[in-house]
Amino acid sequence: MPSHTPTPSSSPTSSTFKISTTDAATQLHLDQTVYLCAETIRISAILLQPFMPSSMLRLLDMLSVEKGRRGIEFADFGKDEAYGEAGVDLGRGHLGTLFPPLATAV
Repeated sequence: MPSHTPTPSSSPTSSTFKISTTDAATQLHLDQTVYLCAETIRISAILLQPFMPSSMLRLLDMLSVEKGRRGIEFADFGKDEAYGEAGVDLGRGHLGTLFPPLATAV
């Protein structure tokens, strides 16, 4: 478990993902789960930049990770609290996806 346990207000996606519930503990658990998933994706994208530069650039843009916060020094839980809103038009269907479907020859 990371040393930084997010609260609903510190989770970068807490305002985006809400479930209709009156149970504060359930909402906190959901916020923590979404935060940890987002952090895992952000850190993975930072670490994979040398191997998949264009795809990870797009993913980090999708997460709105600032250009100055994409270095190895930010590849740790809780090192960047300023991301989370979509930084690019995500579109609909395959538009706006990280890996769009391959065109098949018929």
